[in-house]
Amino acid sequence: MKDPLHSPTVTLVEPAKKEKSTLFKPSLYGGRMTRKQYWVRYFTFIMIGRIICNSFIETAFDLTEFIVSVILLLLFEIFYTLPITIKRYHDAGYSGSLAVWLAVISTIMLFLAIFTSPSPAVGVCSLLMCIILGIVNLVILCKDSEIGDNKYGPSTKYPDLVKKEQ
Repeated sequence: MKDPLHSPTVTLVEPAKKEKSTLFKPSLYGGRMTRKQYWVRYFTFIMIGRIICNSFIETAFDLTEFIVSVILLLLFEIFYTLPITIKRYHDAGYSGSLAVWLAVISTIMLFLAIFTSPSPAVGVCSLLMCIILGIVNLVILCKDSEIGDNKYGPSTKYPDLVKKEQ
């Protein structure tokens, strides 16, 4: 008898094939996304976005073109990775607003670390805080799906199991 908590071995391409209709629709904030689906989409689109934006950055002749290229990269990452990160948080049982707050606070800390040249102590503390928030984010993203349905939708990884009340 198979253990119902262990999913069958799946290649990294199968979630993308299975989700072909929604692979290019990242702006759907509701629902849940398993770890495998998240990481396939994340690496696929981050690599595409970086290749496209790096081609703009390499051909930038002045500071304005460079800044526009960096802004394009940031917008691409925000409008693609934030929705899929929210769906991944939902699958792990966390609110999507936690993902937004972690992103906002990390961005503020990163800017403080970069632009606080008169005060290196503030820059170092901001950088450490950014690293800690990144680790927290990574732990949540790597957490297994909640068994059964939660308030964000039905489980796609464990559709037949019902979460036991404790």
